[in-house]
Amino acid sequence: MGLPVPEASLPEAGLRYVARQPILDRRGRATGYELLYRDGLWSAFRGDGEQATRTMLDNLLLFDLKRLTGGLAAFINCTEETLTSGLAEMSAPETTVLELLETIEPTPKLVKSCRALKSQGYQLALDDFEWRPGMEPLVEMAMIAVGETRFRKLAVAAIAVGLCPTHAREALRMALVRARFCELSAADAGYNSTEQYLIGLFSLLPAMMQVEMENALANICLRKEIRDVLLGKTSEEGWLLRWIESQERGDWDVCDRIAVRRALNLGTLLQHLMEAVHWSDGMLHPVQ
Repeated sequence: MGLPVPEASLPEAGLRYVARQPILDRRGRATGYELLYRDGLWSAFRGDGEQATRTMLDNLLLFDLKRLTGGLAAFINCTEETLTSGLAEMSAPETTVLELLETIEPTPKLVKSCRALKSQGYQLALDDFEWRPGMEPLVEMAMIAVGETRFRKLAVAAIAVGLCPTHAREALRMALVRARFCELSAADAGYNSTEQYLIGLFSLLPAMMQVEMENALANICLRKEIRDVLLGKTSEEGWLLRWIESQERGDWDVCDRIAVRRALNLGTLLQHLMEAVHWSDGMLHPVQ
């Protein structure tokens, strides 16, 4: 849908157009609109990203945003300059999602600006995201914006479709069970639940991606203790992973010893395991 800016506000260059593209959920319902810009009667959107974003934000001041999006969230592409110069603050945080373009580099200045925008209530999303070193702060902030459950489903879909060959789907299922089990049991063991989730999820990367663990982790920034667990080194952070690995092998004595050592309730661990199995089935269903 394209809407021309009111003629009185147009420069001599001619018409400007604002278009919207729906962002749909799995049921085909619109949850927001990505707003695009072009100038003149051209067949495609053109021009540099910075000018497009500037003009988009200018146009938002001229239009009632609810008219453009029907009251749903407006997703706006943002370059690094847009985010660090204060331009993004021209939009209202309660109705705007700032999309970080794939060309953005995670510089300290950018991360600082994004944290400031988050503190003001802005939501962040990653556009055509590709993992690169140093991306964790931006991923963390975007994960909070889109919702942790939705983010995890997107991550599972990315692994299943983009990384995980068909013959390794069962390894992905096992990795999800491990991830959820470690997360559910983390508090009882005195661990960070997010880190334990990652330990479980990444524990089978070699089987899913057909690469050595060291290579699989090359571009993923993790604490040394977490990396040591995944590389098979001794680490206090690895007891939950060791418990579920022992359970998978039927090594019940090791499971019992770990539970005693960490003062964990065996019945609770088994309950968490059953919940993890059920959860993993639900996560995989949309991508099978």
